[in-house]
Amino acid sequence: MSRACRSLVGAIILILVATPVFPQQATTQSDRKLVEAAKLLDVKVGRFVGYGNDFEDYSRSTSGSAQFLVLHFLQDEAVRAATAMQATQIMLLLYTYTFFHPARADARVMVQARLDYYVEGLGDSIARVNGLVTRIQNPAIVNSASRMRDDLRETIDLLKSIKLP
Repeated sequence: MSRACRSLVGAIILILVATPVFPQQATTQSDRKLVEAAKLLDVKVGRFVGYGNDFEDYSRSTSGSAQFLVLHFLQDEAVRAATAMQATQIMLLLYTYTFFHPARADARVMVQARLDYYVEGLGDSIARVNGLVTRIQNPAIVNSASRMRDDLRETIDLLKSIKLP
């Protein structure tokens, strides 16, 4: 990808992320469903940022112990999941507001491929979280990790339910 293209994509992402309100101009029912999915992903991103912060806080109290590394890995999983969800949210919004039909047809293929990629990646995150949970001794941390794993499952279901028009 050329430098100019990366700059343009970066600018578009900054505009979308900096915009606190979701556009209300979706013209079709299926586009409105995509905007709703993007809103749900926005809520999920906030949740996963919270999980990451929780694991970071827990790790401060366990510095020097075997739990420290486990918490660091859990924090990484939360950040990785939040990043994937935010990227998906941005793709959905860009797709929804692409009105030029040839461009939208091309975008549909790319967006669907990325959705499949993120579903697979989040599934891998569930497996890693399951492995990490078995190494945790603190019940509060186990509870947070279990909630994060359940949220990962819900997010996978959400991504699988998205139908691109």
